[in-house]
Amino acid sequence: MATRIQIRRDTEANWTSANPVLASGELALSTDVAKIKIGDSTTVWNSLGYATISQSGVQSLIDASIANIVDGAPELLNTLNELAAAVGDDADFITTIQSSVTTAESNANTYTDDLIGDGTIDGTEGNTVAARIAAGSGSDLSPLLLMGA
Repeated sequence: MATRIQIRRDTEANWTSANPVLASGELALSTDVAKIKIGDSTTVWNSLGYATISQSGVQSLIDASIANIVDGAPELLNTLNELAAAVGDDADFITTIQSSVTTAESNANTYTDDLIGDGTIDGTEGNTVAARIAAGSGSDLSPLLLMGA
């Protein structure tokens, strides 16, 4: 269900002439001066001040928003300096991590190739696990072949 918010609007002359009491929190726009008054359920239009916000008011809202974000961080990571320290003050942290992952992956592939592809079974030249599996000649490897290795 959609919610509809309606703001009362009229010219300054009509507001002043009618001098209504606005409900608590009710917004009323004076269309010819482009200003808003907010009702409190007791004060007449002519006695209400226009809603304003100063530069310091805007700054307070910004500061409060930032504080809410910071308060959500763990105590040890609640400043930009602490966050930078946590990643080793590395300006190119993402590239460093990608490089580390690529290196680890390459090392894992090399280890696997050495262990299975190029490692010899008995130290004899050309007597590698890969060669024995390919040839299907090693009786000690036949259980591996049956298991689909």
